[in-house]
This record gives sequence, structure tokens and C-alpha cells, in this order.
Amino acid sequence: MKTLLLCILLLSIIQPAIYSENIVIEGNIIYVGGSGEGNYTSIQEAINNAQNNWIIYIYPGIYNENIVLDKSISIIGLIIDDKRPLIIGEEDKPTINITSNNCTIQNLSIANRNENNTIDLIIYSNNNRIEDDIFLNSETNLKLINSSNNIIVNNEFNQSLNGIILSTSNYNLIENNILILSEEERIQGQGISLSSSNYNYLRNNTITSMEIYSNRESGIYLWISCDNTISNNTISGNNFGILIHSYSNSNNISYNMVYSNTAYGVSIQGGSSNIVKGNRIYDNKGGSGISILKSWSKNNIIVENIIYNNPCGIQVEGTKNTIKYNTINNNSRYGIYLNSWLSNCKRNIVEKNNLIDNNINAYFQIKPFSLNKWYNNYWSDWNSKSPKPIYGKLLIPITPFFGLEIPWINFDTQPSLNPN
Repeated sequence: MKTLLLCILLLSIIQPAIYSENIVIEGNIIYVGGSGEGNYTSIQEAINNAQNNWIIYIYPGIYNENIVLDKSISIIGLIIDDKRPLIIGEEDKPTINITSNNCTIQNLSIANRNENNTIDLIIYSNNNRIEDDIFLNSETNLKLINSSNNIIVNNEFNQSLNGIILSTSNYNLIENNILILSEEERIQGQGISLSSSNYNYLRNNTITSMEIYSNRESGIYLWISCDNTISNNTISGNNFGILIHSYSNSNNISYNMVYSNTAYGVSIQGGSSNIVKGNRIYDNKGGSGISILKSWSKNNIIVENIIYNNPCGIQVEGTKNTIKYNTINNNSRYGIYLNSWLSNCKRNIVEKNNLIDNNINAYFQIKPFSLNKWYNNYWSDWNSKSPKPIYGKLLIPITPFFGLEIPWINFDTQPSLNPN
């Protein structure tokens, strides 16, 4: 399958970059490929003979080699007759390995012949620019390790298990990339993954799979990663759209479109003080549009989202979270669901939301003295200023996995007669 896809992509080698900008860098210029006198035939040989701040232009063609970029050099592909250079890694190591700061990789197609554990491009340095490149058929297209202030912009990532991985890498910009990921039934792959990586910006990216409802794990995944901004991305065809995992705190997830994922749209599982604002989340088939799971998920703010056509609109298990100004409609089970079975769902505030035409607009299963507050919400099934009853169950634990369930009622003490 991978060989066939690679052959198809090689036939076009490949469309010109849509967002390409002219990059002007001081220094000498040398060429690889083409018929000019003195042109190199090997990219690595050209790098070995270049100096810092030089530019290497590469003519269209196929270059079977693995490259180590250990100088501050720009490698720029020449697009001629809609064709660009293709670099194919031959050995069991990354096709391109950047170890120097201030490098540019632009207008290239990058692939690897090996089937497993392959990486198209790996970076161990800072202040690099990866722009208008096309990544093909590797287990991981692009990986950054201990790398900061890099710009990854306007690239295409095709047929990988993992698109972009950041590990202990901060202050990077990932913007305007298209990730069309493998449809293979392996659930561990991520579109963009951050591990122990902080203050990164993920903006205006499109993350999907060739086959909708893929078993890919997450479109965007955060693990112990804080203060990142995830905004204006379009994410579909994954298991989780955006998964904010343990101890990923103070992230801003705003104005994304998250739809047609098999489980959850946006899920916070152990993170605190995150803001989920202004997202449109719909048609996620297996879980909730937005979920706050684990009792130690605290002080998250879910505000101004539009959530519809999921099994559940918003599910909360955590503590001291605020659910406010959301429009939650046409979800097939619940609009808002508070759940305490294996956690302590307590002291949450549910305020000024619009709950419209959900199968059950709100439901809860909570433990005694949870002290969750409901007020000023608009209910499509209630048209009185008197307190709106919310029916659910009170859980009396006997063992960690068994307890009594008693029918119970909470109240929205000041329901709104008009949508907020």
C-alpha cells in the first residue's frame, strides 16, 4: 500500500507551494542537480562544502540519500514545470537530520523507503524554518526534540502514522499545515503531539484522515504540556479530536472546528485551568462534544462553544470547572451530564448556557454534598421563572465499584426565559 501511494505521488512530484514566500538570505549560492557547470549531484556533498548562511538550491529530481544538516544553511527546492525535488531516505535513520540552528528547508518533497520506525525530518536545534514542504509515507513525518522557536508553516503531511511530534520543545509555531493521515487501523498515532512542550502555537491547521472515522488516536494530543495555544484548526476523522492529557494545564483551545471523530471532540483528562472557548463541535459519534474527566481536572473554563449532534454535549467529572455561555443543542442523550461514579464531580458552575432540544437537556449522577450550581440557563423545555428541576441520581458509595443510587433533584435557581 505504501509503495503504491509513493509511486502515485512521485508521478506528480508535486504541486507548487500555495503559500510560498521569497526568502532572502545573505551568503553564497550553490546548486544541486540540473546541468549547470559545477553543480553538485549529492545534497550532502553540497552541505559538506558549504559554509554558514549559504543557500543550496536543488533542481527537481529524485535524490536517494540521508542528509545531516550541521550548518546554518538554507536548502530550497526549485519548482520547475510544477515539479520539485524529492529526497528519499535510504538508511534506517531520518531522511533529514537538522542539528544546527537557523536552517531553512523549503519546497522539498521528503520520504523514506523503510517501512517501520522511520522519520522524514528530525530537528535537534532552534530557530529553523520548515516551509512549503511535502512529507510522504513515513511512520513519523516531522519530530522536534529539545528544539525551540522553530516555524513549521504551509506544509503537507501525507500518509503517516504520526504527523508532527514535539518533545520537550517550546515556543514553536505550527501554522497552516495540512495533515492527511494514514487510514491504517493503528490507534496510537497522533496528528500533532506535544509531550512536555510549552508555549507553542498551533494555528489554522487541517488534520484529517483519508478514511473518515479512522482509528487514529488523536488529531491533537497534549501530555504534560502547558500554556499552549490551539486555535482555528479543523480536526476530523480521529478517535479524539483534541485530547488534553494528564497535567497539561493553562492551555487555550479556541475557535477550532472539531467534528466527525469516533469518540470525543475535545477531552480534558487530568488537566487544569484550561480555556475551551468559541469552538464548533459536532457529529462526534462515540462520546461527548466536550468532556472534563478525572476528579483532578480543576478550574477549567468551557465558554461560548457551539455543541450539537453528539451523544452528549458536555460531560463533567472534575472539580470547580465553569460551564458558561455555551449553546448545546440536538445531542442524542444529554445536553450536560455531571458524573461522579469513579470521581468527585463537585463545585462546578453551570451558568447562562442554552440547552435546546437535547434528548435530555441535563442529567447528573453525583455523590452527596457535591455542591454543583446551576443558574441562569435557558431551557427549551421550561418557560417559567420558577426554579427548573433537573432530575438525576445521588450515588451513595459502598465499595469503589458498588453503591446505592437514589433518585434526586437539583435546581436551576434562576432559569432564563430567553436564550443567552
